[in-house]
Amino acid sequence: MPSKNASNPSFSHADPFEEYLGRLAELTGRSDVSEGSYYGELKSLLESIGRGQDIRVLPLPRPDENGAPDLRVTRGESHLVGYVEVKRPGANLEQIEMSPQLKRYRDGYPNLLLTDAYEFRLYRQSRNVLRVHLPQYWIGKAANRTAPKDGPNELGELLDAFFDFEPSPSRNA
Repeated sequence: MPSKNASNPSFSHADPFEEYLGRLAELTGRSDVSEGSYYGELKSLLESIGRGQDIRVLPLPRPDENGAPDLRVTRGESHLVGYVEVKRPGANLEQIEMSPQLKRYRDGYPNLLLTDAYEFRLYRQSRNVLRVHLPQYWIGKAANRTAPKDGPNELGELLDAFFDFEPSPSRNA
């Protein structure tokens, strides 16, 4: 059976992507969900796409000197890949990107994802280097946002770039 990762061009990100969007639509339509309700779906997506790289996701890791991002992503048990900060769907990521919390995270973590579960922003060394905006199959506060142009291939490329990050030896994450 072929490995499901970036080194295997025959791997399609569409299956985990479609499952993810379906589960998001179910969650987002409910009135009793919080930001934390999306951690499990993001964990499943990341681990599914990163399966061939032994990607593992820990929700709510212990805080460090930079704060407490929502998800810690490793390769295997201990090789740190990066962190994910999750906001509720429809959150204004432009505004959040400029907040003191995100500035601290961008400065402190060399490989960071910011997401509202539909939009993903990858930061490297404090700079936004990739952005993917997925289709939203729900009506809500974000309904007036620009139409998404991205799909499973773009999200797969962003996540592959996130997973492939190697920190410089002089910087601790």
